[in-house]
Amino acid sequence: MFIHTKQQIMVYCGVDWWNGDQSKEVQAFHEDLCGRQYLNSVYRLGVDKMYDLLFSESDFMRDFLGRRRFSDVVHRPWRKDPDGNQTRELMYSIALNNPLAPKAATVTETQTLYKASQENECYVIDAEVNAHDVPYHDYFYTVNRYVLTRVAKNKCRLRVSAELRYRKQPWGLVKTFIERSFWSGLDEYFRHLELELNKLELLLLDARSQSPQGKGMRSSRRRRRTFSHHLRPAGSVDRAMGAVTTPEEEEEDMHLIKHVAGSTQTRHFSDSSGGLALYSFSKILLFISLVLILLVFLNLMLFYKLWMLEDATSSLTASHVLRPQESKPPQTQLEWVQLLDSQQRFHDNELHKWKEIIKSSVLLLDQLRDSLVNLHKNIGFRDYTSSSHSQKKAPFHH
Repeated sequence: MFIHTKQQIMVYCGVDWWNGDQSKEVQAFHEDLCGRQYLNSVYRLGVDKMYDLLFSESDFMRDFLGRRRFSDVVHRPWRKDPDGNQTRELMYSIALNNPLAPKAATVTETQTLYKASQENECYVIDAEVNAHDVPYHDYFYTVNRYVLTRVAKNKCRLRVSAELRYRKQPWGLVKTFIERSFWSGLDEYFRHLELELNKLELLLLDARSQSPQGKGMRSSRRRRRTFSHHLRPAGSVDRAMGAVTTPEEEEEDMHLIKHVAGSTQTRHFSDSSGGLALYSFSKILLFISLVLILLVFLNLMLFYKLWMLEDATSSLTASHVLRPQESKPPQTQLEWVQLLDSQQRFHDNELHKWKEIIKSSVLLLDQLRDSLVNLHKNIGFRDYTSSSHSQKKAPFHH
């Protein structure tokens, strides 16, 4: 039973292992990005099929984005840029769990298929992702590089690397928040993508092994044909040579992919919001906001105290300083009378204040005197009590 299953898988992969016909793995013409590598796996799918799964409006990608809570997805057509590469734009919205951000953010993803890519050989695609409506979105963007290389006639290797790039350097704490949140978000996104690709591969193999044509493929002879891609941008790649699947097998594979892409929807794990991420550190942002609010409140209290101190100082200065019109001394008798009246009022006010101060001081001194008198009486009473008690006990010592 084990040999039978292994043979079915090998036949589905397009490699005649029993005849020893195994292709050499194609080397990519671009290295991985300098950031992090998220995927480096071999799949039992042709490199062209993998390209169609990930970079066309396939059912698999549509279901995957839906489970990642991507909405309003718009695919622009592929266009040729001045360098000869093929580019297209994707626009979509992602739901946010950040309390300090909007409920949803728009994202623009620009995919670039390099002109050196060849059908049935190698594809290198860079995806530049720009998130809008998120905190500090004007500081950074991300670049994801997808490298698809042929390992065998129906096997391919998928390598995915990512790099976080800055348009302008943020200050230290903001940079730490950006990097921590975005790397964790990308980890989750590509881990989910790898899981879905693995499930799709296993379900395809299982469906292929149970189909009548899959059972009869073990005795069939290999035939070569030209593989054409109507979903690929015109002029982007050369004609493929040496593909192993027949037209009937190709149609069956596409049908199985559509069927399995829908069936994986009932098996996926619970997921949080989208592949980008400034969302995992919402608690940290909330804490910083509370700290800032507290600082503002303390600053207001300090300002109020300083204002009260300044007002008290001004009142004290005004009460001790007479401010006649120095620049314009009295000239008439009326002005002299007014000046004398103001001085008299000032004198009366000061005299009244000093009387109140002296009265308060006298009251405090009286209270202090009463307290001292009571203290003296208590001390004298305790001395008298102790001496009387000692005299009563004195005869018992003789």
